[in-house]
Amino acid sequence: GGWRPAPWLIGAACYALSWPLVDGLNLSFLAWGAFVPLLLEAERYDRFGPFAWRVLAFMGLAGVVSCWWWFADVRTLAWAGGAHEILLSSVPLLLLYPLKRALGTDRALWALVLVWPLWEWTYNHWEFSISSILLGYTQAGSVWLVQYADLFGVWAVTAWVALFNVLLAQAYRAHGWSRPFRVRALRVAAVVLAVPLAYAGLRALTLAPSGEVRVAAVYTDFDPVPNADGGRRIERLTHLTDSTAYFAARPPDLYVWPEGALPYAWTSESRPFIRQAVADWQTPLLTGHTGLEAGALRDSAKFNRALLLEPGVDEGPVYAKRRLMPFREGLPHARWLGGVPLLADVRSRERLFEPGRRPTLMQVETAGGTEVRVATPICHEQQFPGLWADWVGEGADLFVHLSYESWFGDEGFEAHFLHITRLRAIESRRSIVRVSNGGPTAFIDGFGRVVARGGGGEGVLTRSPAIYTATPLYARAPWLFPLLCAAGLAALGIRSQRRPEARAESRNTR
Repeated sequence: GGWRPAPWLIGAACYALSWPLVDGLNLSFLAWGAFVPLLLEAERYDRFGPFAWRVLAFMGLAGVVSCWWWFADVRTLAWAGGAHEILLSSVPLLLLYPLKRALGTDRALWALVLVWPLWEWTYNHWEFSISSILLGYTQAGSVWLVQYADLFGVWAVTAWVALFNVLLAQAYRAHGWSRPFRVRALRVAAVVLAVPLAYAGLRALTLAPSGEVRVAAVYTDFDPVPNADGGRRIERLTHLTDSTAYFAARPPDLYVWPEGALPYAWTSESRPFIRQAVADWQTPLLTGHTGLEAGALRDSAKFNRALLLEPGVDEGPVYAKRRLMPFREGLPHARWLGGVPLLADVRSRERLFEPGRRPTLMQVETAGGTEVRVATPICHEQQFPGLWADWVGEGADLFVHLSYESWFGDEGFEAHFLHITRLRAIESRRSIVRVSNGGPTAFIDGFGRVVARGGGGEGVLTRSPAIYTATPLYARAPWLFPLLCAAGLAALGIRSQRRPEARAESRNTR
């Protein structure tokens, strides 16, 4: 008697709660078996429609709960972007139905382990994608477990979560809810956990830093509109940095201001003021800047950039953000879509930026005379691991992530994106200085551990992040794991077509 929730609804709730909703609360283990009820549902349906409805409901419920701060934004663009991401993240499970018809249920489940990371890698390169809800990000808070990300990136973490679910689903298919199932499930968990834990222990013994650089991160909590009251922003940032320079027992090697710290108010009047401040500090300043630059595709192009201002140097190196927020900052695939009349009109509006082209590095010299090459990803570029691999390939020693995260102002939002940054540190095996307006400012080491974190509001956080020089496999070959997945799928398809029982099962499901 009474209504009972379907098992797949319980699975959706577990998946939603596995995301970092509350800072300091790690429920990532819920994702290890959250998809089992849905995978078992795939065997029940011979028609695509009922199964597809359950997949979309599953991922939609999980997406709205885990990213509620996103959907609390009343703007249509935010809802459209969230729905787009949920639909993209549903594709691997939707593909389970045609895979079952082609390969049979058993092999379709094994194929899912390869399809999921391959699909995520594919749409991560699609410029319409925000890529903030990859399956592997559920485990980003468990840095003690996901150290193998330096081999194959977040794509391997996605495959690991999918594999855990498939192994449990196979065990349930064989034994039902019985004692043999529970015994087999414990064995599966022991093996699936033991391998990454052993690798994590190995990396802890073999990865060592080669030096350090002292950085002062100046963080703020200004209005979400980046260019509002720019003059006051510059004055406040300068005051905080002045105080640090005056009271510091040991001067830092680098000051850092967040994304957009120098907005359009950085005019001919304020430029001398900032350059004089840098000269007084006798320390370089790495800062975000949103502004106009002559040339490019229009008479004046708008860029979201990082600048290195050095004492006594008029023009320092500049990095322009390469992956822009779709339609909010830039037009996706502008080279092809820029000629469409409606989209061309959108692109011509003043609010859209032009993307950068190169993974520029900034050179910073430590007090000991060591040259440190600094990479500067901006805001949501942290969701695109291939960009970070590019920088490491160019010789980056340290990442300074500049961000402007006062848009949502929610603890779940902050925890979500801080954990993504931690996974980038493991993949690249580089320390990260994360400097944000409105979001978490933190120092993260090459193991993804948060070494220090700033408090709320504004302040200055000064630490000496370790410099690592070893280049991990992922940074050398970020395409390797997707290639292995594609090869595995091809081999699985060829082998299945050669087995008569697989062809018979496929025919019986049609």
